Amino acid sequence: SHIGMGVIGTLCSALLSGTGVYMNGGMSPEEAVESAMLFTKDFNLFKEKNGLSNESKLTLFASPMFYKAIAANIDKYTDLSYLGTILSGGSKITKEEIDKVYDIFSTKGCNSKIVNAYGQNEMNLTCCNSEKNNYIGTAGYPSIGTVIAIVDDNYELVEAGIEGRILEKSD
Repeated sequence: SHIGMGVIGTLCSALLSGTGVYMNGGMSPEEAVESAMLFTKDFNLFKEKNGLSNESKLTLFASPMFYKAIAANIDKYTDLSYLGTILSGGSKITKEEIDKVYDIFSTKGCNSKIVNAYGQNEMNLTCCNSEKNNYIGTAGYPSIGTVIAIVDDNYELVEAGIEGRILEKSD
């Protein structure tokens, strides 16, 4: 499999800011989801084994498939209060799906919000919501150094609210 430059850029930014990163490599998608679900479920044990404080939160960055898998298996979890920021990317997630995941996660003590992000494999993160400015159903504001344009089939800019192609340019 390949990892796009956007993923590499995101991981480098996280590592440079002191964030630990847990990755599953060489697994099928099903095995990766199962492994990540087990890691998520056992995060409190991970904190204890690695000397992290009780206040440490788990930041998730995964596709909607992962959040749906946790929601579908919520009975395996006793506590999700340790979840911090939840970033979603890689595929579309609807408002209805987000609301359903919120409702299910909240039964286990999680009050975090899902923050949607958008990017391409060959680029760094293009757009991202934040917990403060989280507009459900959008990908958020462009990242610093990124210019976004929505154009028609003739590459002419379209008015707000009109569907078109997404063009992006970054530093």
